[in-house]
Amino acid sequence: MTQPGSSLLAAEIVLRLFGAFYAVGSVAGLRKAAMWALMDRMIAAIGAPDPRETRAAMRRTAWLSANLVLVGGGGIALALLLAPAAPLFLLGAALQALYLGVLAPRFLDPWDAPDEQGRAATRRAFWLHLGVTAVVLAAWWRGLLLPVAEAGWPSLGLAAGFGLALGGFALRQWRAARPLPGHGATSFEGAPRKTGLLLMPSWRDGALFDATTLAPLPEWESDALLSREEFRATEAWLALFAELADPDDPWRCALRAPADAARLEAAGRPILDSLRTRLGAEAVDFAPLPRRRAPERMARRVRVASVLGEWPLWSLDEDPEMPRPIDPNRFGLSWSLAQALLDWDSELQNAVEWDSEDRLPPWSPAEREAHAAAGLRLAQRLVAELAATGRGEVVVTALAADGSEVTVAP
Repeated sequence: MTQPGSSLLAAEIVLRLFGAFYAVGSVAGLRKAAMWALMDRMIAAIGAPDPRETRAAMRRTAWLSANLVLVGGGGIALALLLAPAAPLFLLGAALQALYLGVLAPRFLDPWDAPDEQGRAATRRAFWLHLGVTAVVLAAWWRGLLLPVAEAGWPSLGLAAGFGLALGGFALRQWRAARPLPGHGATSFEGAPRKTGLLLMPSWRDGALFDATTLAPLPEWESDALLSREEFRATEAWLALFAELADPDDPWRCALRAPADAARLEAAGRPILDSLRTRLGAEAVDFAPLPRRRAPERMARRVRVASVLGEWPLWSLDEDPEMPRPIDPNRFGLSWSLAQALLDWDSELQNAVEWDSEDRLPPWSPAEREAHAAAGLRLAQRLVAELAATGRGEVVVTALAADGSEVTVAP
């Protein structure tokens, strides 16, 4: 006959194992979520078909990551047999149900269609979590989980330590995945609008800018200002600009045929009239052609290198041993060169198995040589464009197939 003491010990072991499973699983999930966020931003930088698709993907990842932190906290509490595990598991299950039943189908799926296998895995994880939640609640009801007031300092200290470590890990992962300051419109989020607007075409920054600073409006503010019809008209106007503009112009403001300026202005006028009708005649200025904009990132020494999960351009100013990645679109380059750098970099990003240990592309020596040679040609184009924009003093290097650094001559 099984003794009550042994049954109690077995129940505690099972609960601790469940807790450890969710605590460790949340760390792995947060790491994967940060990788997804990085890939979403890279895809957005290259050019998504619809900006709302990118935002939906980012919001999905952010929601799931926040839930992972909650579940991980519940796992830590359960592994230490602490009573807060019960409300944490219950809240986590409720939020997962809200996501699967309301948020995802109504607000995310229309713009970012879910992967069926991924959605099925999410549902299975939800049902498993719901079953474990029932077990945790039963354990709490039976008194197997200690209230915080009755727990010893060692347990509370461990819970606090592991919880802070989990939160710090989540923050570190998201900092690694986010754009560097000044690399994107999101750096303007939250700033109240105190100046007028400028309607102006661009290669990748939308059509609404701050009239004083020429900074592109963040997506959330642009979407709030544009009606549905204006949004569609603006997307068509930007597509027309991309058709008529010179992709090799390092200033990103020239057209292939100067005579097309009238055509571009005529297509933008209805958008301007609609905005002025709603916002006021003095609220919106108009520039049918882009204005020259200074590079958002400057460097005296840069390297062209393809590294997993990073931009293909690097600043070596601060420390050559710890370079800082630069979005090519923020370095004052032509659209064609910036796009060529991103396309070249995507060859490595797409070839690597992200879950492999070495995270190296399965290339032959000849394929590595070809990739390095293509990077060197891009570095030579970079030197030419820097000289054309008055930055001929910038030193440009590239990596050879053997990993050695090569300085590119003007």
